Amino acid sequence: MSVVEVVYCDTYGLNKESSKMVLDVVVKDDFGRYYNFEMQNGYIGKDELGRFQLYAMRLVERQLQDGKNYGELEKVIQLIIYTGSPVKNYDHDYHIARLYDDQYQIMMEKGLLEFHILQTQRMEADNMELKSEGIREVFWMFADEENHKKKPKTKLGEEVVGLYESYQNSDEFLTYCNIERDRLIIKSRMMQSEKKGKEEEKRKNCLKIAEVKYPDSSLEWLKTCTMEQLDKVFELIFQDISYEEFKIQVLNN
Repeated sequence: MSVVEVVYCDTYGLNKESSKMVLDVVVKDDFGRYYNFEMQNGYIGKDELGRFQLYAMRLVERQLQDGKNYGELEKVIQLIIYTGSPVKNYDHDYHIARLYDDQYQIMMEKGLLEFHILQTQRMEADNMELKSEGIREVFWMFADEENHKKKPKTKLGEEVVGLYESYQNSDEFLTYCNIERDRLIIKSRMMQSEKKGKEEEKRKNCLKIAEVKYPDSSLEWLKTCTMEQLDKVFELIFQDISYEEFKIQVLNN
């Protein structure tokens, strides 16, 4: 996997005064696999499992809409961030989905759906008014390529900039930069090779057509024509003009 596309992203409170957050994010990787991220604040029972499976099956169906055949369908992976009652002694089965307490994981024995529960402890709600200034600064810092280079005014801003600078100086970031550089070089060379191949094919086709219309004329000059001049060849070749006029119009293009 080298590229991930955000297909859908939505986070919002249940209401204006709510401290609970609703999370609904879908991403797609470069293999065509879909990943769904959900948040579950309450108990996970049969109804919830049914809902999770329904969401995942919609992403299976989406692969068919993308043009895949049934045999090409990739597994849909769903991560549920869970803050409800602890998952313990969860031994009942729901159709062919089974829950494993030791791994906090729901996995179908066969099929295209795979569910993982990330169980986290719910924290007490903080006073967001006290932190809003820092949050606003963090959003501002990364609104463009220059803001984060300025000295932060809040403690949260200092911590975020510190983490960002630490990452930029890390071996992991250097490795990423090297991989990205190599990927872009390979992509550029592939595009150049593909373009060159198309140009050569176009030139050969022009020569073949011109040789049929002007069999007794020298056409070596066509081998050095530009792509624009070759376009002119295709435009003129079906017109009733002499070889001399044909050559003049092509070379003057």
